[in-house]
Amino acid sequence: MRSIMPAAVVALAAATASADTVDMKFVGTGAGRGVRVYFDGANHNLFAGQLNHRIVNSSGPDAPGVGNLTTYCIDIWESVNGGVRTFEVVDIDEAPISPSRPTLNGAQADALGRLFTFSNRRHELNNRSYNAAFQIALWEIMIDLQQEGDDLDAEAGLFRASNLTSSTRTHLASMLDAAGDGDVAIATNLTALAALGVQDQVYQVIIPLPTTAGLAAVGLAAVGLRRRR
Repeated sequence: MRSIMPAAVVALAAATASADTVDMKFVGTGAGRGVRVYFDGANHNLFAGQLNHRIVNSSGPDAPGVGNLTTYCIDIWESVNGGVRTFEVVDIDEAPISPSRPTLNGAQADALGRLFTFSNRRHELNNRSYNAAFQIALWEIMIDLQQEGDDLDAEAGLFRASNLTSSTRTHLASMLDAAGDGDVAIATNLTALAALGVQDQVYQVIIPLPTTAGLAAVGLAAVGLRRRR
């Protein structure tokens, strides 16, 4: 006897099957610093900064291509893994994927967007203090903004960072001010890579500039429009 699957279940299965994914391996740290942070009632010594990965397989139009990718942690409760793991490519407000942690709320997603806008891709440079501050700001948004409202202070609250250099502390203060400033634009080109049982990551998608030919075509179209007018 042939079973009939409800249409909603079929649609869900199709959506799951077509999810964009990457098979990715952690290969080491980039610019950053070792810091001491407090969360979940205990102190932890962690690396704060760039995390380097190697994508060995990519599936779907929104997935980053095969090659090297630098990310930042948005799942402080889990750790990176040296083996190849499959990550789903999701919108930032769908992460982290965890059975015990909520996904980002609207205030957190907006704060992350402002943080990336303020940085203006400076976090991609080889500056240890700046990258440590950038990662700490992400953790502060992930923990305190989820549970305490709109108070961004990495030296008080449920998340606290210590053992910081003066340069890191200065950068961090500016970043948190920008993340909480409603006048700062919200970057929309952020994507998360998420998987159960391993640390979820965030990266900024590079939006390519128009090619010379494309710019020329736009110019010619503008000239033709003016002539018709």
